[in-house]
Amino acid sequence: MNNNSRNKIFITIGFTILLVVQMLIFLSAKGLESASLLVMFIAIIFLAVIAIMISVSELNQTKGRVKNLPEEYKKVYLDANEIITMSTMTKGQKRDTMVMVLEIFEHAAIEKRDVNEVIRNDLRGYLDEFIEVSGGRTTSLYLVGYSTFSFVAYLFAMKLYLLSRNSEWSLEGLKANTFDLGIIVVYGAIAYVFMPLNLIIMQKAANEQWVGIKRGLILIPFAIPIGLIATMMLIRDPNMLAIIEMKVPIFTSVISIFIGVVVLFGSFILMKIARKHKWHK
Repeated sequence: MNNNSRNKIFITIGFTILLVVQMLIFLSAKGLESASLLVMFIAIIFLAVIAIMISVSELNQTKGRVKNLPEEYKKVYLDANEIITMSTMTKGQKRDTMVMVLEIFEHAAIEKRDVNEVIRNDLRGYLDEFIEVSGGRTTSLYLVGYSTFSFVAYLFAMKLYLLSRNSEWSLEGLKANTFDLGIIVVYGAIAYVFMPLNLIIMQKAANEQWVGIKRGLILIPFAIPIGLIATMMLIRDPNMLAIIEMKVPIFTSVISIFIGVVVLFGSFILMKIARKHKWHK
């Protein structure tokens, strides 16, 4: 049994390194002429470092819970924790499921049973029932809701940022603060391609317990956002720049904001429905 519970830490560190490399390339190409983009890069890297620290802390907490288990049970539990974490269960369901698995392992260890006997030599198959009961299986319906919620939430966050930056908290401010087409396309690709692809690959890595060089495949989806952003930064052709910088009026009226809120709430409900639908099946 290969311990693959460090995948989240690995992917976060890898993503941070890629961001640093991209920032260096950007600075070498454009210098400091775009202070806002530089601040954005620094902020993202700072958040990535925090994410690494949180992942390390969570891993240590998980190890602390299993310190009294035999070594073979510890390894399997950490793998189980990774698989459960990568499912689409709610946070509470993940916590309850891991407590249940821990209790089963504790009793089995007391009875001197072999861990492979407990999981029937198939950890993924053993956890399937827990995941199915909680609606934690990833479905197309869930991914649509997940991507839509992320995309609309991002647009709202960007709108609030533009309004606060320009101090224009009025209807005129809503109309004046539009989005660049390039930014919308980039985040649309991130929300509807990168994010679901990243989730699926992380789940596959956890289920198949990728280790060694194969674990590097986890970073493949990051080529999408990094490639798109790098392309946006390095474009020099005036015609292409005109298209990228084309102003798109989004959330420029009370009605459009109301529709955005409905879509945001609806996509969240869609994720809930996807879980319940899978659970009833």
